[in-house]
Amino acid sequence: MDSNLVRLGTALHDAGKRRYPNELNEPGHQHEPAGEQLLIENGVQKKIAIFCLSHARWQQIPCSLEEHLVALADQLWKGKRIEELELKVIDEIAKRLGQDRWKLFLSLDDCFESIASKGTERLINSQ
Repeated sequence: MDSNLVRLGTALHDAGKRRYPNELNEPGHQHEPAGEQLLIENGVQKKIAIFCLSHARWQQIPCSLEEHLVALADQLWKGKRIEELELKVIDEIAKRLGQDRWKLFLSLDDCFESIASKGTERLINSQ
């Protein structure tokens, strides 16, 4: 896993909200392709710019572990738990580490809940 790629993806995944600032406080998906385009226009590599799409479209497009981690972090930060996404991440990590899926789930579930439990407060404070 490329932790630097995850950090970049986390930092840049909502770059398109510069072009669609209404999506900072309102639902919308225009920022996703706009963010990818904005980053590419400014010389950012496609493998980084793709996070603008994949953080929201992880169910529709093939994604790397790094992309799934950014999508998961985005959801948890907002206070959302999405079992399908969590299990994708857990399964890939378990496979890479040669660990049991459910043992890893027990370790990560509390971490995920701890992050998600503060999501509403974070969203209120970010407005």
